[in-house]
Amino acid sequence: MCSSSEMMFDIISNLEDCLSSDKFNTLCDGGLKFFKVSNNYKVGDYICYASNRQCALPTLPVLEMQLFEILPWIKDFIKVSVAPHGFALSFFRSGCFLNGLKDVEMLGSKYGYNSMYINKVFVLSVIEKNPGSNNLINLRLNVTNNLLKNVICACGGSFDSSNNKVNETIHIKITNKNLLHKDCINIIVGTVTTDSPSTTLDSYKSLRMTDIMALCDNKLDGVNVLEERNKILNASVLFDLLQCNVQRSIALHLKENDSDKRTSCKGTIFVLYNYARLFSLCARFDDEVLAGVYPELPELKNIDFSILASDDEWQIMFESILSWPSVVKKSIIDIKSGRLKLHLILDFLKKISTTFSQYYHKTRVLTEPRIHLLPALFARMRLLKSLLQVYQNAFNLIDVTPLQKM
Repeated sequence: MCSSSEMMFDIISNLEDCLSSDKFNTLCDGGLKFFKVSNNYKVGDYICYASNRQCALPTLPVLEMQLFEILPWIKDFIKVSVAPHGFALSFFRSGCFLNGLKDVEMLGSKYGYNSMYINKVFVLSVIEKNPGSNNLINLRLNVTNNLLKNVICACGGSFDSSNNKVNETIHIKITNKNLLHKDCINIIVGTVTTDSPSTTLDSYKSLRMTDIMALCDNKLDGVNVLEERNKILNASVLFDLLQCNVQRSIALHLKENDSDKRTSCKGTIFVLYNYARLFSLCARFDDEVLAGVYPELPELKNIDFSILASDDEWQIMFESILSWPSVVKKSIIDIKSGRLKLHLILDFLKKISTTFSQYYHKTRVLTEPRIHLLPALFARMRLLKSLLQVYQNAFNLIDVTPLQKM
């Protein structure tokens, strides 16, 4: 199928761009609408319906001919079939597994990076509220600034004005004030409110640490418990302050007695816990290989990925691994208009944690080392090691050091 290191992602990204564009107005006189489907093997990865009841659907051969005429490069990757009330577009999955995992293996910690802002230099400055004041809004401003810097670098941008290849310098001011500055991009960060006017940054962190101790202390390493608590606290602060679009204000309910109304750090802990669970699973496999229990993983080209036939395995591949580069790109694609979507990265971490958790409970990955069970073991471990790499890349981007054991 594909040969270049980013080809599989490029195909999916370009397909989604095209399906949402005006190119398909020619299909059925503009009467077809495409939708992405998640975790549904029988329906397909995309479905298309008539946009209204008066629209007559074409026959399958006609639709295939028109679709492949518009997008000839997808012919080797997509099959079209009849679905209830419309049509389904489905990827040839074995090839997607092989080429997508090859991308991750080849790019490693750079998987998800792009060149969207190559040869562009950014100058970022934070306009604090009451400069030097130790408060939650200033913390949110600086957390936004730090994450934005990391994502800009991941998208090819630079902060080095001495680069002689620079073709554009972009000035950005990150502020909580509605006063717009001229000759720069203004990113207005929403305020942070709490259920008590007396809540300071220190008291907020103290309350969070109390929650962490109550929820996690029994799962932490007794020797390094203080260090591990602080790692969880750092992650919790980030998830609290970037839980939604940074332009929106957020309210933290920290002293609410009703647990349903209280702003909890359970979501953050869920993400960290599932990363630790995945890390431990991969480490245990590696230990078993060293002990001679399992053979070493074969090369990707020698693995039969047709074995990965469950919806959950495809969701890990399609929604988690192959979608990661798109998440990085979308988080700052509208930066020139002052609109950031950095929260997409945190949403992505929550989503892949839910997906992996469901898969972990349904599937026994580390089976007995019997010959007839090894092909499935190899395919699953290749998939999960790639998911682990995506996790690590996401954590690196948000400057979170995850725990390897919980």
